[in-house]
Amino acid sequence: PFWLANLAPALAGMPFPAYAAATFLGIIPGAAVYAGIGAGLGEVLDAGGRPDLSAVLSPGILLPLLGLAALSLLGVWWRGRQRRA
Repeated sequence: PFWLANLAPALAGMPFPAYAAATFLGIIPGAAVYAGIGAGLGEVLDAGGRPDLSAVLSPGILLPLLGLAALSLLGVWWRGRQRRA
């Protein structure tokens, strides 16, 4: 649960500036990608399009989806890098 993820650092004594910075770095990129996908889908629907595969391939939706994939792979890459070090 998300509320537990917010509560645990406080109970562990994590300083607020570190918590705020980690939250910003962890949440903002994904939120920006999801907002981009929503905006692209909104543009398609406003233009009278339908949310089908051709809409997903439009740059307004495809680029944020690629960003989401990159964010997902970034975590996998980072974990592999940490294991090798």
